[in-house]
Amino acid sequence: MNRLFMLIFAFALLLVAPLARAEPLRLEEAVSRALSRYRSLAVKKHELAAAEARATGARDAYLPDVTAAAQQSFGTVNGAFGPQTPIGLQGISSAGPTAREQSWNAAFGANYLLAVNWELFTFGRVDSRIDLADASTRRAKADLEQEKFVHGVRVASAYLDLLVATQVARVAASNLERAASVESSVEARSRTGLVPEVDLSTASAEVSRARLAVVDARDREQRLATQLAIYLDAPSATFVLDESYLSRAPARFSTAATFANNPQLRFQAARIDEAEALARAAARSIRPGLNLVGAYHMRASGFEHDYTPASGRYSTGYLDGILPDRSNFIVGLTLSWNLMSPIKNRGPNAAAEETVASARSEQALVESQLQNQMALADTRIENMLEFVREVPRQLSAAEAAYKQKKALYDNGLATLVEVQQTLYALSHAEVDRSAAYVGLWQALLQKAAAAGDFELFSSQARQP
Repeated sequence: MNRLFMLIFAFALLLVAPLARAEPLRLEEAVSRALSRYRSLAVKKHELAAAEARATGARDAYLPDVTAAAQQSFGTVNGAFGPQTPIGLQGISSAGPTAREQSWNAAFGANYLLAVNWELFTFGRVDSRIDLADASTRRAKADLEQEKFVHGVRVASAYLDLLVATQVARVAASNLERAASVESSVEARSRTGLVPEVDLSTASAEVSRARLAVVDARDREQRLATQLAIYLDAPSATFVLDESYLSRAPARFSTAATFANNPQLRFQAARIDEAEALARAAARSIRPGLNLVGAYHMRASGFEHDYTPASGRYSTGYLDGILPDRSNFIVGLTLSWNLMSPIKNRGPNAAAEETVASARSEQALVESQLQNQMALADTRIENMLEFVREVPRQLSAAEAAYKQKKALYDNGLATLVEVQQTLYALSHAEVDRSAAYVGLWQALLQKAAAAGDFELFSSQARQP
């Protein structure tokens, strides 16, 4: 009894399984998934983080240099009179008395130093570097927003292209079935001698052509599915798409957005700002700097204050040599200017100006392209609206013509060529029906991309 129940349950599952369909991948879900996974967006995010870190570094560079040093040594004081300065370190140098002959008297000694060097006033050089870092951050952020916008449009376009390709593949399969049906009818009539053999050859050729069309349609469908999978950062698969776009039209085609709000133009504007900041930084790099300098120096020595090579008043004890007993300090302002900097910076200044001109030219090019794209989108919307209105009449007429010619042929009142002509017309009408509404959505997407208003498309795509 239990075995019989299990068999009945398994049979019921087999009957229900073909009726179950996978949940379709909605367009807004595809866009959201792509924006969260696409690798190019991750690259742009890291570039933005790096730009923000550089901006922080540009501000931190204004802080003063504070150097602390401690030195303990053992050596002689067989000095030579004359000015001396340590290499690579701010400090105060002193030497012992000069011996009449070489002396090897030695004791411990120590130097302790705290030095400050602060470029207090830079006449705009530091500010220009900070402005450049901030402009680079804004450019990186605009680049990320542009990439998100462009990728969203790219994914939506790939989704609609795949939807059309899927419908074309279905039409091709239906056309193959009709061609095979015609072939079967011709074959039966050919055996009885009602039609010539050439009709059977022609019908078989049409079946082969229809089969090749199916292969071509499926190949295109698979290529577009793979492209969508790449955008979604997902393994290649057969997607189940939302087919509501095949039977409904957008309700609104107008937008209040201006070209200035287009993320692509905002990115170009950010590039111009960065180039201008670079030009200002290059121009101000020749300016002088005012430095605040200060040092506090303590010195220790095992040699007594009245030491002479003859008296020998010194101690070789470690503590006697490292405990400081003399101190010096220095505070001052230093104004410095590299007089050759105007000449050395001629090249960088000219390069920065050319960079600004290049960014402005590219902005003008992108704006011109977007204006042309907007005009083309408006024209395409008008054409596709007319297309949507005309396609039902075309399909109805093509279906009627095919049925009539097929019936006439079956009764010997029409030729196979006439049947095939109506078959071509029907297949073409079905393809047009599949592409009509999707083409309207694609035209709306093109306008949204040109206007920089993706919400114009996505808000209507979300509606059931």
